[in-house]
Amino acid sequence: MLKFLSFGFLSGTPKEDVMKNIGDMMSNQIKEKDDEDIVSSQIKNKGDEMVFGKSSVEEVSPPQMNGMSRMDELNSVLSELQTASGDIDACAVVSEDGLTMASSLPAHMEETSVSSMCAVMISMGQRISVELSRGSVEQLFVKGEAGMVISQYAGEHAVLMVLARKDAKLGLIFYDISRAAKRVQQILS
Repeated sequence: MLKFLSFGFLSGTPKEDVMKNIGDMMSNQIKEKDDEDIVSSQIKNKGDEMVFGKSSVEEVSPPQMNGMSRMDELNSVLSELQTASGDIDACAVVSEDGLTMASSLPAHMEETSVSSMCAVMISMGQRISVELSRGSVEQLFVKGEAGMVISQYAGEHAVLMVLARKDAKLGLIFYDISRAAKRVQQILS
């Protein structure tokens, strides 16, 4: 569970301060994770050659059947999602901790900020769902003046986040997101 569930979102704090504090907390969590990865560096045996390296998902994951890495496959899913619907401005696959796995974002959007906000959205959605006895969260939807943010679980610990235009056809968007989320889940399982 994320560390900032008790953060004062409704206490009248200016939005910029809230976002800065969220970004700072996420940066600290990311730094802690990086420190853990460095400490857990491992030695791998490749034939007669010893290879030293920082542990990572890419290093220990088995090769994919089609020759693509999981990151390439995730990026392919995101690209196909945006191609299928012209109403999708951006999308990303994010861990529920707020770490980006893959993204297709415009240049003006910072990947770390988007991932952090997605994690906050998921965390708050989970809290609301539990508190109001609505069961486990499957999908979150936020509608703003300029468009929508839709987050849907794509497996146990991954979330597919989509930014859609305000006049998007929601039936098609939800259908496309559901299909993409299933593919992401298959890639990550």
